[in-house]
Formats: sequence, structure tokens, C-alpha cells
Amino acid sequence: MTRLDSWRILPHEIAFALFWISGTVRLVMRQGWGGDAILFTSLLLVSGALILLSLRLPHRRWTMYLRLLYFPLAINLTYAAIRTAVPAMTTRRWDLALQKCDETLLGGHPSLWLQSWVNPWATEILSFCYLTFFAGLLLSWIHYYRRDLGLARLFTAGFFTVYGLGFLGYTLIPAAGPHLDPAFAARYTVPLEGWVFTKWNAALVEAGSNRVDVFPSLHTAVTAFLLGFDRRFAPGRFRLWLVPTVGLWLSTIYLRYHYVTDVMAGFALAGFAIWLTRYLHAPDPHPTSSRRHEPAASI
Repeated sequence: MTRLDSWRILPHEIAFALFWISGTVRLVMRQGWGGDAILFTSLLLVSGALILLSLRLPHRRWTMYLRLLYFPLAINLTYAAIRTAVPAMTTRRWDLALQKCDETLLGGHPSLWLQSWVNPWATEILSFCYLTFFAGLLLSWIHYYRRDLGLARLFTAGFFTVYGLGFLGYTLIPAAGPHLDPAFAARYTVPLEGWVFTKWNAALVEAGSNRVDVFPSLHTAVTAFLLGFDRRFAPGRFRLWLVPTVGLWLSTIYLRYHYVTDVMAGFALAGFAIWLTRYLHAPDPHPTSSRRHEPAASI
């Protein structure tokens, strides 16, 4: 029995509840009840209903799987809504503050320094690395959800805690990033040119960005968490994904999507989530007081 077995509400459910509740309150205070506030409340209520269903039928595996698989849907709906929700919450953008943080820490901005290294081959390779983010997510979900329910719960608890806290960061410190902040983008004098992957990646980012998704860097946080989790539970996957993931981290700066401060915050968030999964996977020191989720042999 592990510590996770005693958690009736899982950590990622708490993180997302915090996001949905705080977002709803801020929206209602600024523009009244409607739109994104209704969506956030609905997502929260569905999550609560799935928790209750799982607790009511603790020996039915499908209730827990349904509870876990709800969050891939929830994060996509939430991420899309942030694009309109954050401007309704606040008009402030933190790009200048993040730029000043980089200057204080480094004495300048690495994405500007890297202009002397820009060439089509580097841009193409790093664009490919950036694109591996999406394949990495999907393959990780498939891998861990197929292995066993206990590991799927642990993976989900850490992985989606990263997203819940990351989305909260988007609403508290919204910023557009170096390539979208007009004043900063004007400082680039060398265009990023490449071929197929460069064009695909640029089009995907342009279409998919919600324009406030900078702090923390979830491309960094999510992939760093996946590497840390794989290193413990799937060493083969860790070795397979190590090089493209390091390339992805470099690409966040080279491709001008993030400030170094965002990337550092992403690593810190991943570190917290990795520690959390280690803590939850440790033996429960009070097993007699825990209510263990023991799924039946069949659904």
C-alpha cells in the first residue's frame, strides 16, 4: 500500500479545482456569470461527479479509468478557454517583467545572443524537437495507462498536477513571449528559416497559442516530468526520449517562444511533480487508516 492509496481526491484534481475555482471567481468579479466561468464550473462539477462515482464503486476499474481519462479532455477545453478568459480577468502582461528577470540573471537575453548561430539546419532540427512534444504526450499516456491502474494513477497525479499549476501560472503571470511581444520581437534581426518541420511548427504554434501561455514553460515542465518519471518506471523510454527532449528545451529559447525565466520555472514545476510522485509512491506509514482503492479483476 502506498501513500497514494489514501488520497480520496488526487493531487491533480486538487490543482485543477484550484484553477477552475479561482478562474471562475475572477471572471465573475470582472464580467459577471457566463461564458468561460460557466465552462470552468462545469468542468469542476464533472470532475467532482467522477470522483464521487469512483469512491462509491471503488472495486470497479472502469470508474477510476474514467476519472483518469477525463483530464486529457479537460486540459484541452481549459487551455482553449484561457485565450479568452485571461483577457477578461486582467489586461496586464508580464513580458517586460520577465525580460528584466532574464537581464538580472544573465545580463541579457540568450535568444538574442543565439542570432549569430541561426541557420536553416539548426532551425529545422530544433523545430522537429519542439514538435516531438505532442507525440511524447500521446505515447506516454498510452504506455502508462496500458501497464496497470496503480501506475496510471501515479502518472496522472504527477502529469496533470504540472498542467493544473501551469495553467494557474498563465492566469497569474500572463505573457506572450519574445516572438509575440512587439517591442522585444523588433530586436530580432535574423529570421528563422528552415524547411518542412520549421513551417509545420511555426504554423502550429501560431494557430495553437492562446497568447498568454509563457510562464511557466509547460513544454519544459511537462517533458522534464516525463523524463523523470520514465527514468524510474521506464528506463528504455528515458534513453529514447533524452536527446530530443534536451533539443526541445534548447528550442524554447532558440525559436524565441520563451524567456529563460519561464524555462527555469518549468524545471522547478517538474521537480515538484517528480518529488510528489516519489512521495506518493512510498509505502503508506499508516496503512490501517487508509482506504485503499482495490479494483476488481474485471470491469
